Amino acid sequence: MKYISAILVILLLAFLSSCEEDNSERLWVGIAETQCDNAWDNIGLESTESNVSEYLRHNDIRIYDFKVEIYSYGPFCTACFCPSGRIIQVLIEKSDINSITELGFEE
Repeated sequence: MKYISAILVILLLAFLSSCEEDNSERLWVGIAETQCDNAWDNIGLESTESNVSEYLRHNDIRIYDFKVEIYSYGPFCTACFCPSGRIIQVLIEKSDINSITELGFEE
């Protein structure tokens, strides 16, 4: 019985490791968020992630992951062009790098 359990555990681990996504053809890019002058601000969905995702989808760019990095807590001015202290980061296909850099994102 021990051997059967051990074999099942090994098979399960092998199966799970084969299901992991290959990120070798993807890369993270980011853009500094402003107070209210971002291209996705007028989309009107519930969250920044939803707005950015929809904005990029509209520009034919698929994102695989999303995160926000806080680089400063301020103080900041409140004009729309002022920084928010956050970097919006998205994981994209490498083949989309030219399209997304034209939208202001950087590697």
